[in-house]
Amino acid sequence: MQQDFLPFKCEFCKDVFCAEHRRPDDHQCETGKLEDIDDNYVILCPICKFALSLKGKAKEGVTPAHLWNEHVETGECQSKQNQRYQKETEGGRSKFCQAKSCKAKLNDANYFRCAKCQMDVCLSHRYEDAHNCKPVK
Repeated sequence: MQQDFLPFKCEFCKDVFCAEHRRPDDHQCETGKLEDIDDNYVILCPICKFALSLKGKAKEGVTPAHLWNEHVETGECQSKQNQRYQKETEGGRSKFCQAKSCKAKLNDANYFRCAKCQMDVCLSHRYEDAHNCKPVK
């Protein structure tokens, strides 16, 4: 349930909408389309957390799905993920838990390296079934 209502006026049909329906494509605007907008519409890659910008691309017919598929297929996503991992590691040891969707910062008190998969995880994810353990070959 929506708690706050910050009004947004559609620049095309002039109707007022909440944040969820402010864009023309979100409220099926009869007057304007996504291609008519020149603002910076950004999607966040769920894999590498990189911000992908649609600025100037909507007029070319590029959709968020096309942009994300291109990001993954060109290998840019894997590259960004590797860069993120390198930033998160320090002295051969991760700064953050490597378990999926865990953001725990690792230190001497909560650090655990799995003997099977060599992942650096927090104590909450030290058991094999808690961090999707796959043995290193």
